[in-house]
Amino acid sequence: DFSLFELPSFPPALAVESDDELASARGSVPNSQTLDGHLSAKRLKRGRRARSTLRSFLGRFTHRGNSLQDVRPSPRCAPLSLPPALPPHGGPSPCFSVRPPISQFVDWDCAHCSRWLTEVGFGDALVGAVRSGRHLLSMLEADFETELGVRSALQRKRLKCMLDRIERNSETEAADKMDTNMVMLWLDQIGLPQLRDSFAENRVNGHLLLVLSMQDLMELGIQSALNHASLARAIQFLRSVDFHLHRLEKHFSSELLSHCPIPAQVERWSHCCVVEWLRSEDLDEFTPNLAFSGLHGALMVYEPTFTAESLAEMLQISPTKTLIRRHLSTQFNSVLGQQIVGNKRETVSQPMVVHLTPGLRIRLAKGGFSLGRKKSKSDIFVEPEVRVCPEVWKGGLNDE
Repeated sequence: DFSLFELPSFPPALAVESDDELASARGSVPNSQTLDGHLSAKRLKRGRRARSTLRSFLGRFTHRGNSLQDVRPSPRCAPLSLPPALPPHGGPSPCFSVRPPISQFVDWDCAHCSRWLTEVGFGDALVGAVRSGRHLLSMLEADFETELGVRSALQRKRLKCMLDRIERNSETEAADKMDTNMVMLWLDQIGLPQLRDSFAENRVNGHLLLVLSMQDLMELGIQSALNHASLARAIQFLRSVDFHLHRLEKHFSSELLSHCPIPAQVERWSHCCVVEWLRSEDLDEFTPNLAFSGLHGALMVYEPTFTAESLAEMLQISPTKTLIRRHLSTQFNSVLGQQIVGNKRETVSQPMVVHLTPGLRIRLAKGGFSLGRKKSKSDIFVEPEVRVCPEVWKGGLNDE
């Protein structure tokens, strides 16, 4: 066996013989030529052994591989392994239909239902409890926990969405355009790439986006009120354009500024587009502070509690820089228009309502707290089952 930390064993140096020893040696051999030949052969043999030992020591490295493909990096220096890409439809294999016709689904037996549950990401469920497809369709969300062992409320909701989709038996819906892979791209475009892992792990798609509740976002680890509002208004925009993701503008055109106010164009701005707009207004030194902030055009237009002050705090512009803040407020009001800005001022002037700031946190209300009322300087309490993006909006995140 070989260890990199063991030095090779070289032959010991030849001992120096005294004159008496040489004389004694001459007496024991026929002549000096024989002795010289014997010593020369011995030295040659030892020299060859030393070179052979060194050659074999170095050969252990060279014989391990003659190409770069044979070099195996140590675990500490090994490159990071990325998770495998999701299949084309966000999880299931393309050869298996995850939305079969209801006429077929109701007749599936236990084995077929078990395979379907595994394909859609419920392989750990107690699939033996499902007798047939008809039995699975008749289950309630509470049954998914008691009978199938699905503990996550978000995953129970996802399963219910899929079964409802089969039961409706319609060909296509707008939310079908957003599979899990498209949701990952959407998160990048609205400025929330840090949520990709949790959304991918829970296989969030377009249909699940529509039914997300405040409690679901908390389960996903999202506590920032600003991130809640960002997701809510981004979903609202998706719904308004029938989930056509390409309607989000990726690049800013300075020509638009000559036609202000332009709220219809601003609501289509992606995160990158908003950043380019701010740079065009000589605020580029503050734009790095918007990384992972969730700022996009729909948040600016739709959210009544998102004001110019909210944007200034996201950019981390010091309150002492009054001229820069005034310039930002002027440009913000210019692109949105007086009607939208007036509605924002009216909203935040109400009691217990404040403008959105990066420091606000969402808390789930427990009996006695009213929806959306601010109970402390940094907390907003909301009802757990309230939809993140209801079909009919009554106001902003702070409003009842």
